[in-house]
Amino acid sequence: MLPLVHTVPRPSLPPEGLSPAHLLATWIAETAGGRDDLKPRLLRLSDGHLVPLDVARWSGPVDRADESLLSRATGTVLDVGCGPGRLTAALHRRGVDVMGLELVDELPVLAREAGAPLVVGDVFGEVPRAGAWDSVLLADGNVGIGGDAAMLLRRTAELVT
Repeated sequence: MLPLVHTVPRPSLPPEGLSPAHLLATWIAETAGGRDDLKPRLLRLSDGHLVPLDVARWSGPVDRADESLLSRATGTVLDVGCGPGRLTAALHRRGVDVMGLELVDELPVLAREAGAPLVVGDVFGEVPRAGAWDSVLLADGNVGIGGDAAMLLRRTAELVT
């Protein structure tokens, strides 16, 4: 019997001239809700570097690791950098007082589909109910927002009660 061979498709590269936000929103829409488009995605930065993006993970269903995180998000929850909003949507469906916060208007497709509260804005700017949140989610690599993890953590500390 011959061994099974898996062919990995070459990652798709974004066409030049399209904004990264538009590309990411398009890719998220393609994979939203765990659809079958699980192709690796790469984003070419202005300096030429390629960054791998786990778009299917960000827009897929909540898994066991996510459940562990969500079980510890108590009280009112602010999902900073919610992206497509899969965690915001999951908490909203459970009746949790949650709000997604995303800088790029095109991205939170899953939060919008679930009818979850959402604000398009910058975590370093005005945030509704600042100082009154019980929990803040920083998931899927969002501790890198702003390029300075310590600065982001100080800001999130200002947002909680």
